[in-house]
Amino acid sequence: ITSAQRVPPSSGITNFTFTYRGTNTTTYGPSTNAPANAGSYHVLVTTPTSDPNYTGSKSLAFTITPAAVTVTAESKNKIYGDGDPALTYLVSGLQGSDTLAGSLSRASGESVGSYAITQGTLSASGNYTLTYQGASFTITPGTIVGSTVTISNAAGLIYDGTAKAITATLGMKKIKD
Repeated sequence: ITSAQRVPPSSGITNFTFTYRGTNTTTYGPSTNAPANAGSYHVLVTTPTSDPNYTGSKSLAFTITPAAVTVTAESKNKIYGDGDPALTYLVSGLQGSDTLAGSLSRASGESVGSYAITQGTLSASGNYTLTYQGASFTITPGTIVGSTVTISNAAGLIYDGTAKAITATLGMKKIKD
C-alpha cells in the first residue's frame, strides 16, 4: 500500500496504523514494518486513535511474487587428460546484493566427447524462481608428438605350450592445443 493509497486526499486523515502478518506458509509478524520477501501476507489498516471523528479498520490479503532469475551456463572445454576448468555462469534478475548458493556440475566422463553442464546444487532463495539454461562441456583430443612404441618380452621366447604375452607401451609428449 503506497502513501497515495493510504488516505484519500479529501479526508484529511493521516497516521493510519498498519499491521502486517504472514499467511499460509509465510512466517512474518505481526509487525508494523512492511514485508520485503516473497510470500503471502495480510495487512490490517486502522484509523488513528487520535482522530475522534473516524473509527474503523480495513484488511487486505496480498502476495509478493518471487522475482524471476535466469542462470545461463557458459560452455567449457578441456584437452583430454587435463583437469576440469571452473564451471561458470551468467545470471540476470538478482536484486540488490542477493546471491545464488551452490555450484554447477557436469555429467561424468573423461573420454573425448561432449557432456552436459547441469544446474548441480545451484539455487536461489525463496524470493526467486530460478530458470536454468545448460551448456556443453567438451573434451577434445590432445596432440601427441614424439611418440615411441616400446615392445617388451619379445626376446628369448621358448616354446613351452603356453601363450607368450608381448607387451607394448607408448611413450609420448602431449602438446596442448
